[in-house]
Amino acid sequence: MATADGEIAGHNRIEKSFNNCVVTEHYKTKEGPYGTSLNIYDHTTDKWYQTWVDKTGLRLQLSGGLHGKSMVLTGKTMTKEGAMRQHKISWTPQQNGSVIQHWEMRKAEDENWQMLFKGIYTKL
Repeated sequence: MATADGEIAGHNRIEKSFNNCVVTEHYKTKEGPYGTSLNIYDHTTDKWYQTWVDKTGLRLQLSGGLHGKSMVLTGKTMTKEGAMRQHKISWTPQQNGSVIQHWEMRKAEDENWQMLFKGIYTKL
């Protein structure tokens, strides 16, 4: 995975299983293992769900699906102080085979989304 300025941000190992209804991601940075996500498609709700956990102790649970050509998942977290944070992560395929990921967050419904991460996934 590369950042928007082309620097290597980390490496992902992505595995599909169970008739492609489960996707597991193992994300690693230069410093070593960082986080893992478990992604599942639930045919009863027609939605994708992701649970992301990482070495900082973050647990992020998202749900959503396709919006046009992009996969968009949203979810909420709480700060230690009890403040709500909304998250929106989108993955958009590009014509060259790469995928651009945008991770945005906002503190309240009426606030603008702030970019937390923009990365480019490419196959090695």
